[in-house]
Amino acid sequence: MDDECQAIGTIRFPAKLRGFAFAPAEAGAEVGPTIRECKLAVSLSNNVLETHKVSATKKSMESTPLLSIQRGGHRTPCRAVAISHDDALIISTSNSGAKIWDRATQKCVRTLKAGYGLCTAFVPGNRHAIVGTRSGEIQLFDLGSGDMIEEIEDAHESAIWSLDIQPDNHGFVTGGADKTVKFWEFELIADSANVGASKRLTAVHVKTLKMADDVMCVKFSPDQKYLAVALLDTTVKVFFADTLKFYLSLYGHKLPVLSIDISRDSTLLLTGSGDKNAKLWGLDFGDCHKSFFAHDDAVTAVKFVGATHHFFTTGKDKLVKQWDGDKFDHIMTLEGHQAEVSGICAASNGSFVVSCGHDRSIRVWERSQELINLEEEREIARELEQDEAAAEEEAAAARSRAKNVEAEMPGKRSADTLQNADRLLEAIELVEIEENKAAGDAKNPLLVAYGFEDPGDYLLMMLNRVTSAELEESLLVLPFAYVTKLIPFLDAWIEKGLQTERCIRCLHLLFKIHMNQIVSNQALVPIMDSLRRKVLPGISRVKDEIGFNLAGLRFLKQEIESRGVHTFEDVAERVERGGRRGKEKRRKVIKA
Repeated sequence: MDDECQAIGTIRFPAKLRGFAFAPAEAGAEVGPTIRECKLAVSLSNNVLETHKVSATKKSMESTPLLSIQRGGHRTPCRAVAISHDDALIISTSNSGAKIWDRATQKCVRTLKAGYGLCTAFVPGNRHAIVGTRSGEIQLFDLGSGDMIEEIEDAHESAIWSLDIQPDNHGFVTGGADKTVKFWEFELIADSANVGASKRLTAVHVKTLKMADDVMCVKFSPDQKYLAVALLDTTVKVFFADTLKFYLSLYGHKLPVLSIDISRDSTLLLTGSGDKNAKLWGLDFGDCHKSFFAHDDAVTAVKFVGATHHFFTTGKDKLVKQWDGDKFDHIMTLEGHQAEVSGICAASNGSFVVSCGHDRSIRVWERSQELINLEEEREIARELEQDEAAAEEEAAAARSRAKNVEAEMPGKRSADTLQNADRLLEAIELVEIEENKAAGDAKNPLLVAYGFEDPGDYLLMMLNRVTSAELEESLLVLPFAYVTKLIPFLDAWIEKGLQTERCIRCLHLLFKIHMNQIVSNQALVPIMDSLRRKVLPGISRVKDEIGFNLAGLRFLKQEIESRGVHTFEDVAERVERGGRRGKEKRRKVIKA
C-alpha cells in the first residue's frame, strides 16, 4: 500500500521561510478522535524565530502563534552610523528604519520608525537625532520616547546623501541629488497638538547653495571657516562658510568622491572616491599631500580620529583600514565584515570607532594597548600578497594544463620557497669562506657542531632538506652567480656517488632555467665537459641499484610464497609489526 500526501491547510508568515521543524511525535497531543495538535518552529529571513501551535484534522488545519523571538539588529543593509557627542549612544540607519544602541551594553535601546536613511547625526544635547532619507525628507526624532517629532517632506527633491552638524551647534547642512546644499537652523516652537506642553525642536530652512551637479557629501571644518562640498563630477568645492564665496576646487579623482572629512585642526581635508583612492589635501593652498591606493574596490567612507591626523577608510572590499596622515603609512587592516562596508564614525577621544555594512552588522573597534610594529605588519602583508600571487599562478597553470596548452614553467614563490633559497645561499657562502681559509684557522661553529670535515657535506645536507615539491621553485629563485658556484659541487657529488639522483635533477632544472647563461660562461666549460662524462654513468649506476633491489625483492617474494606458509604480504606485515614493537620496547627502556 502506497503512502499519500494531501494538503489540508496553509500557514502564512510575514517574511520568507528559511527553515522549520516540528516537535517530536511524543510531544503531540490527541485532542479528539480526529484532531491532533503539535508545535511548529520556523526561521524567517528577517532574523525572526516563531513557534506556532497547529491543530489539524483530515480536512482542515488551524495555526495559533505562541512565541516570537527577534534580534535587535537591522533586517536590511545598514547605510549610515553616527556617535553621540558624549560617546554613549550610537545611531544606525537602514531601509527598515533607524536604531539607537547603548555603547556600554551594546544593546538596541530604541527602534525609530524612519524612512530609508542615507545619513544621520545626533542633535547637540544628545536628546534628538536627525535622519536624511532617500526620498528627500528630513526626520527629527525624540530619543526619550522614540517618536518622530518633525518630518520635513520637501527638504530636497531627491535623495539626501549627506548631512553635517554646524560646529557652533546652531544648525546643520544637507546635500542632495537635487544639486542643492541647504542650511537649516534649530528652533524651539510650541506644539500645536499639545497646548500647554513644553516646546519641541524643529528645523528651519535659512538658505540654499545651488551647485552644478549632484551633491554627494558636505562637511564643515571644525573652525567653521570652510564648507567642503563633493560633487558627482569628481570635484570637491570649498567655500567660505559665512559668505558662501568660492575658495578652492580640488581636482584629481577619476570617479565621484563618496565621503569627505576634515581634521580637527582644520588643516587637512580627506576624500574617499569610487576610484579606490583616498587623498589628503591641504586647506591652505588646496594641494594634494598624498594619494593612497586604499582599497581594492570603491572607498565608501573616510574619518579622522580625534585630534590626530590618523584616519580610517572603508571600502566595498569588506575591509576597514587605518592610516597615518603625517607619515603616509598604512597602519593596519581590520577584517570582520562579510559584505560592503558603508559607513564609519569615530569617538571624540579616538578610543573606538564604529563601522556598519551591507552584512547588516554594526561593529565596534576599540583601541588596545598593544603596540604595532609597522615593519612586521608590512612583512606579513607582503607574504600574504606573495602567497596569493603564487596561488593565482598555480591556478592559471592548472587551467592551462587542463586545456592542453603548453606554458612556461610557473614561478611559485612562497615563504617556504624563499627560506629554502636563503638557506642555500648561506650554505654556499659558508663553503666559499671555509675553502679560502688558511690551514690553521678555526672552522665555522656550524661545521664543528654537525661534525663535518668537508664543508661541501654541509651544503649537501642543506640541499637535501629542500623537499621535492619545493626544489624547482627554490632553484628558480637562486641567483645565477650562486648557480655557477653550486654546479662544481654537483659535479663532485655525482663522481663520488652521493645523492646522484637529486644532483642530476638539480642539474636538469638549472640547465633548464639558465641554459643560455651557462653555455655562454667560459668558466663552466670544463665542468660541463666533466658532467658530460659523469652524468650518464651516474644514471646507469642508480638504475642498476634500483634494478638489483627490485630483483632481490622479487626473489624473496618467490621464496616465501613457494613455502606455502605465508604470503609475501603477511611477512611484510609481520616485519612492520615487529618494528613497531621494537620501537615501543626502546621507548620503555628510555623511560625507565
